[in-house]
Amino acid sequence: MFDQELNKQWIANKWANTPLGIYLGVNFKILSYNYILDPIYIDKLNKGEIKQQDLPFLMRANNNVCSQINIEWLCVK
Repeated sequence: MFDQELNKQWIANKWANTPLGIYLGVNFKILSYNYILDPIYIDKLNKGEIKQQDLPFLMRANNNVCSQINIEWLCVK
């Protein structure tokens, strides 16, 4: 939402994404990200009750699957 290059694409294509980078006058690019799972889901993964490929769906469908998301950003000036 803060990457102005993407924001301009969204506007040009008339997509519904919110171009916050343009609205706020900031420009950040995501360099990397890492999801930290809640211990309950780590345990389920280790026991084989869920699979790694199930996680994206679970994160979209349920709350508290991830306890933390670490994002490394680059400020573009």
